[in-house]
Parts: sequence; C-alpha cells; structure tokens
Amino acid sequence: MIDSLNRVEISLPALRHNYFLLKKKAPDAALLAMVKADGYGHGMVACAQTLAELKVDNFGLGFGVAEVVEGIQLRESGIKEPIFIMVGPLPELLPPLFTHQLTPVVVDDTLLAALSQEAQRRNQSIKLHVKVDAGMGRQGCVLSEAAAIIQKINILPGLILGGVLAHFPKSDDLTSQSTANITSAFYKEMERTGSILPKNTALHLANSGGALYFPESHAHMIRPGISLYGCYPDGNAGRQQATQAKQAARLRPVMRFTSRVTQVRSLPAGTG
Repeated sequence: MIDSLNRVEISLPALRHNYFLLKKKAPDAALLAMVKADGYGHGMVACAQTLAELKVDNFGLGFGVAEVVEGIQLRESGIKEPIFIMVGPLPELLPPLFTHQLTPVVVDDTLLAALSQEAQRRNQSIKLHVKVDAGMGRQGCVLSEAAAIIQKINILPGLILGGVLAHFPKSDDLTSQSTANITSAFYKEMERTGSILPKNTALHLANSGGALYFPESHAHMIRPGISLYGCYPDGNAGRQQATQAKQAARLRPVMRFTSRVTQVRSLPAGTG
C-alpha cells in the first residue's frame, strides 16, 4: 500500500495536556468535552476514549455532540460517561435517547409531553437539560420562559431536570461586555427560579472563551470545544498572550498537517 504524501497527525498527549489545563482553570466544575463534528476533525471516538481514561468520576466528565447518531456511535465505542445531544431533538429521534441513555438538550417545551410518554411507555426516566438563549440568537428559549419550561419538566412523569445552560456569542472578545452581561442575567434568572430548580441542577455557560477568560462563568460545568484541541478562541491574540506564560500553561495544538516538498525552483525577479 502506498501512503499519501499528505498527512494529518493527531497528538493524543497534547489532547491530554489541554484537558488538564482546562480542568485547572475550573477545578470545581465538571467538564463537558465537546467532541461533535468528529471531534472537530480530530477523530471523535479516539478523542473521547482518550479523555474517558482521564476522568476522576462519571460526574466530572461528559461528552457533547450535536446529533443523536454521534451519541450512538460513542456508546457503541464503549463510552459510558454522560453524552449530551446539544441540538434539540426531533420526534423520530426520541426512542434512541432512551435506548442509548443519551441526555437531550431541549430548547423549548415542544417535545416534553412526547418525552414523558416515551419514558412512561418504557417505565424509565430521562434526565434532560434546558437551553436558554441569553444572547447567542441560535437555539434556546427566551430567558424569561425558562421557569415555565422547568415547571412542566417537574410535573411531567419520567422527566428529570439535570441542568440549565446558555451559550456565549462573544467570549472570544475580551473587550466586549456581552459575556459579563449574559452571565449576570443568567445567574439572576436562575436565582429567581431557584425554588423550582431540583437539587443538584447543573448550571453551565462557559464555552472555550468562558473557560479560559471568564472564571465567573464556570458555574457547575464548563463546555470547552476548540480549546481542547489546542486552538485559542480569540486566535492570534490568545496565542500571543499565551507565549508569555510558561509552556505548561499553554494550549498545545492537537493536529498538524505534514506534506512532502516535491519541487524547489528559482525564478528570475519579476516573473509573473
């Protein structure tokens, strides 16, 4: 077999290093490792298996994917940790959530009754997390609607509220007040609804930017994605800032691209 001249190489030791660096940033928070999109192109299964070997306990580590099919693939590869389906589920995808013990992130109350019916039919319960849109403008309910959705989850048989989350749109911009404002609004709303939040409800906001730059957002869990793979969310600014720190405190790139030089030429000046 002849190999390609071009290679993508993945460093699992670098992945481990980044995991421990992020854990050190948020020592009191669980870590939900985002491995969606084939682990950002790094190999979802291999990355998840590597990280699963490092966990302290099942409550300290989970995995985040976009689609149910990714969650099933992780389960079939032997991953036993919690697996979060970050994209709001569709009706036809409810049964696999139970079959493979996946944790859905719901973005409104549309499917709560169907989830409850499926849970009762199976004589099971399912833990779910509610996503609020605190400024991202992507998926989620309006922050002020969270309490009503939580109330429905508390009432419907077979449903257990595991957490409430939001996502930062600008945590890669250290000059923006967006992250501070969203964090404050989120905490205030959760405090207001505190009486209906089940005990041990996990609150989580921090993506890579939040985990690295906004410790006040760490709450009960951080959700690093691109930073796990050695990329600073603010790009060159983050890398330049990191070069001033000790090597052990820097993210390490997990991927590198290598190729072979096939020709070197010298051309006259002014050649088009």
